[in-house]
Amino acid sequence: MRPLNLDQLASLVAIADLGGFTAAARARNLSQPAISQQIRDLEERHGVALVERLGRRVQPTLAGRELIAHARRLLAEGEAALATLKRHRDGGLGRVRIGTGTAALTYLLPPILTRLRREQPGIELAVSTGPTEEMLERLRAGTLDLGLVTLPADTEGFQVRRLRSDPIVALLPAGDAALAAAVGPRPTAPALARQTLILEGNRGSHARLIREWFAAAGLEMRAAMWLSSIEAVRHTVIAGLGCAILPSEVVAGENGRGLTVLQLEPPVNRTLALVHRREKLEDPAFRQVRRALLAQLS
Repeated sequence: MRPLNLDQLASLVAIADLGGFTAAARARNLSQPAISQQIRDLEERHGVALVERLGRRVQPTLAGRELIAHARRLLAEGEAALATLKRHRDGGLGRVRIGTGTAALTYLLPPILTRLRREQPGIELAVSTGPTEEMLERLRAGTLDLGLVTLPADTEGFQVRRLRSDPIVALLPAGDAALAAAVGPRPTAPALARQTLILEGNRGSHARLIREWFAAAGLEMRAAMWLSSIEAVRHTVIAGLGCAILPSEVVAGENGRGLTVLQLEPPVNRTLALVHRREKLEDPAFRQVRRALLAQLS
């Protein structure tokens, strides 16, 4: 019998974790036809059905589930073997791939990553950004090692360590007395809904938290402007073009200059957690990076 192909096994695991060929293809940076062909080749080569469609969702058969249990161990060992070879080749400790959101990368991680590079030059760090759901998909597919994500989220199968809970706040241009009087000292959803609201993106965990906050007041989240970055939102508010709702770390220290920062009523917090797959093999580089993130963000 021909040996198993690790790429095909990785695709099978991704389909099982994500529930479909399209999501698995996106997580593995492949086309959907390429993923489908990998599974067909694997099934035909070994003469057994490995997945079945139940409505819109794809699930592994009994044979598929048993193979996936072996595949997870084989893939983890393969990752560890490659990391060992790379460490010997480069004289380093290894490579750690981190996934997180834009706000955390911009306002929380830079001093931690700078210190890690200074103290552990043998560790190669690769950082990706995206919505929490996308980061979790990539962790399941094995293309990330650690995720700094917003809770609540579907973290089944992950080791989860809650790090911090920070308030989401309303931002007004400093000195705009009329706007401050209109929204009050602790802005409510109805008060902000009547203003020119500037928001960042319309997907991801931050947008979901704001959407749920408005929905709890019986309102739909609406914005006069959707901007592509948090920094663009902050500068637009400073320029006096409206108000915004952003994580509090965005306006810490000097970043709060030119702004009035107000707590929401009722308050809403964003909880950050460090997550990784439970079966993740912990090489020295992984342990060093996880230890640094826990120490600095807890």
